[in-house]
Amino acid sequence: TDLTGAQEELKQLQGSYSGLEHELRETQGKLSALVEQVKKTIQAEGGKATNFEVQVDNILKYGEELRQNQRYTQAITAFEMVLEREPNNADAYANLGTVYRDTGDKGQAIDCFMKALNLNPNHNFSRKNIDEIIRNTFQEGVRLRESKMYEAAIGGFRFISEKVPNNVESYVNTGIAYRDWFNQSKDPAHREQAIQYFQRALEANPKHQFSLQNLERLRK
Repeated sequence: TDLTGAQEELKQLQGSYSGLEHELRETQGKLSALVEQVKKTIQAEGGKATNFEVQVDNILKYGEELRQNQRYTQAITAFEMVLEREPNNADAYANLGTVYRDTGDKGQAIDCFMKALNLNPNHNFSRKNIDEIIRNTFQEGVRLRESKMYEAAIGGFRFISEKVPNNVESYVNTGIAYRDWFNQSKDPAHREQAIQYFQRALEANPKHQFSLQNLERLRK
């Protein structure tokens, strides 16, 4: 019956949750052991910070191993443990960003990579990942726009402009999407949104000819 099937499904879900909970406790136990090792090493060496840094590297490596094995919740625990003790650790933020990137959370990923860059402007790994996320989002947005899926395309372009303020191309592409949507729908609201985004592009770059040309056409 439906009730029996639902009960069986509930048991399976409970079993999966118990397994995940066990893995998380196991990970936290290993991390706690590493932290205790840190404390003992520091005490034995008279409080030298270099020893702490070595142990932090071990936790980062362990977290990266967890990420590669797709144990993302545990990997996040590892990297956050480092950040609790070293809030200015750029590598921990970058590694955390990598987990969010792998799980499809672009917003969290960029936030973490940006924090890493703010702490270390030469953190090329974080810069490369931000550029890649933005490039892929642009490409997907263009594909959606060309497929006339305007609302989804606009969501992607707006995501970029929110995460990277004054990004001219995000404003331009949002304007194009609204322009094309207006050409199809004849909805004046879409026309006004297109004008608004081309204006934003011009505020960021007053010499942007493509935006100027589109504004002239839309205002006729």
